[in-house]
This record gives sequence, C-alpha cells and structure tokens, in this order.
Amino acid sequence: MARKFPKILQPAEADNEISYNVSMELQHFTGVTLVIGDTVILSDDGVQVIASSDGDYYAVNAYSFLDVDTNEIGGMYGRDDAGQNVVGFRVVDEAANDDDTVLEIASTSTTDAEAHVTIQANRTGESTDTYIYLERSASSEIDIISNAAAGRVRIRPRINLLGESLEICDIYITGSYFVIKYTDGGTVRYKYLDLSGTGATWTHSTSEPS
Repeated sequence: MARKFPKILQPAEADNEISYNVSMELQHFTGVTLVIGDTVILSDDGVQVIASSDGDYYAVNAYSFLDVDTNEIGGMYGRDDAGQNVVGFRVVDEAANDDDTVLEIASTSTTDAEAHVTIQANRTGESTDTYIYLERSASSEIDIISNAAAGRVRIRPRINLLGESLEICDIYITGSYFVIKYTDGGTVRYKYLDLSGTGATWTHSTSEPS
C-alpha cells in the first residue's frame, strides 16, 4: 500500500503549463501565512506541517522526499496519537527497487574543531543524563548514559570489542554463563563463569557452554 501523498512534478519548460512562484518580503508582511492544502503552512515562523492523528504510517502528514519517478524515498513524519506525540525520520523504498535504505545523522567539522552528535531524552525538572553522545576529536569518545542513578543500557545479543590492532573478542551471556569468546591464532577459545550459585571459578573450553 503506497502512502497517499500528492506527487506533482514541476512542468518542463517545453510544456504548455503554468507554474507559480510565491514570494513574501517578511519585513513588509509580518504575520502573513500561506496555506498549502490542508496540512502545510508557510509563514515567518517557518514551515509548519499539521500532524496526523490517524496513527497509521501511510496516513501521516509529512515532509517527504521523492525520486525522479515520484516514488517516495523518505521524509520526516508527525503524528499526534492519543497520549503521545511522535516525530519520525524514515527512509523507504516505495518503488520496491531493492535499493538499500540509509538514514544518516552526521556532524562534520574541520580538523581544528570537534564534531559532536547527541541524541538525548529529557523530562522537565530532571537532570539530562540519558543520552548517546559521539565526539570526533583528537581523543574521540562515545558515551551511552542512561540515568546514572537507576537507569540501564541494554545491548543484545553480545558486545563485540575491537582492539587497537584489530584484536576481537565477544562478551555475552548464554543461559547462566558469562562468556568471553576470543580467537587465539585461529583457535576459538571460550572463557566463562557460571553466574548461578556461589561458584567463582572461570572455565576454558574450545566450545561454547550450554
């Protein structure tokens, strides 16, 4: 099912059609708005898109991007659902061309500055301590923080650690075992600790515990 979205390309110069160019000098027309359809408003406050209250992706009002064949490739979508407000960024392959889809959030700087990306969740009146923070600098770092007092960061199914010289180990849990998996000169080794009971002895094996 395709999203219901108007797909009208600008007429070619050779076509016998009329296109309109609307401009406003805001210093003379403060407060003037231009309404396009039922959901888009242009004003001196910017571009406003009235959010859908349907809850269905295909009914959502959006700032959309189309390819040259007017198929949607993605956009920003707003919903005003019962009990929650939703703004989403999504990349799609509406034409079903088997194209890869990529959603990028990037920050780029010169070599004399730092590039930062922050994704955070805030609640009014509370400290800002739930976030993902990426810094590209002379000493780059990635912080994943979830409410330092009582929060949790969950990663599933395993953590893959990459050393400076491309050494690799996996850290994960299977059953009641805490496992470190490491390739030692072509031999896969498992060092694991049974978290159940009171035992505190690490075990080595060339096969995963079960």
